[in-house]
Amino acid sequence: MLSPEATFDALLIADSIQQKLGDAAEGEIHLFAYLACLLSIFEKWPASLWLYTFAGLQNGAPFSAELHNSIASCLNSGDLVAVAIPDTLRLTSVGCEKLTFMRGLGSLSPRTRYLEAACSTLRSLPVGLIRTAMGMEPGLRPAIIARSARSLLTGAALDQLYDHFDAVSKTVGNQARHLIIPASVWLSYLFDTARKTDRMLSGTEVQHG
Repeated sequence: MLSPEATFDALLIADSIQQKLGDAAEGEIHLFAYLACLLSIFEKWPASLWLYTFAGLQNGAPFSAELHNSIASCLNSGDLVAVAIPDTLRLTSVGCEKLTFMRGLGSLSPRTRYLEAACSTLRSLPVGLIRTAMGMEPGLRPAIIARSARSLLTGAALDQLYDHFDAVSKTVGNQARHLIIPASVWLSYLFDTARKTDRMLSGTEVQHG
């Protein structure tokens, strides 16, 4: 059974990316859906309230089976079309109508805040930077290190995520109510961490060489 939440998220994110960057790759839809879920956790939503799950792939990308199935269904129904490359997607006029209808559903409307905030990070941060930064997220980073897929938002990784968000909250103070601000601060921190890690690993490789 398809998840209405995943379908709504896929359409809204595809629309947002289309407006900001052009056509959306499926991986970008998964990336920003996961970021939106994390922003809901930042505002104290339980992870389970997102109503579908994510796994971290060995390349550090988030993936949701429910989201993937919803995207496939949207392609079959004509809400999305593949453009140029198989995994590049575009929202159609039919999809726009469905998205408008779904925006009016009370059960889905609370998600909009987090989805729009996640996509709005593209106004100030390049998508490549966001992708690199997210690779340092406490759940995704271990998937890269172990080179194996793993469930996200569980155990010690979730505890570490809460620690990150507590620090971000203290940093931004009252500005936290504008979600784009803590999102951008956190992503910038993760990207800086990624660069430092790369420099450290490069130095280690040189020494071993």
